[in-house]
Amino acid sequence: MYTIRELREQKGWTQAQLGAKFKKPKSPEIICRWEKGDVVPRAQNLIELAKIFGVPVEKIRID
Repeated sequence: MYTIRELREQKGWTQAQLGAKFKKPKSPEIICRWEKGDVVPRAQNLIELAKIFGVPVEKIRID
């Protein structure tokens, strides 16, 4: 299992770069809140994260 931050850093992306990859772009602030566990991404966002990173949804750990 991987955290969103681990997956993002493996790709060498900033929070802004990750946010821009969504169909409806996300702000760096929301990416930060997901990474810190302050906010849990909605199911649709988790599905999109999995596609962006090329991993199954089950491999994304939400703290």
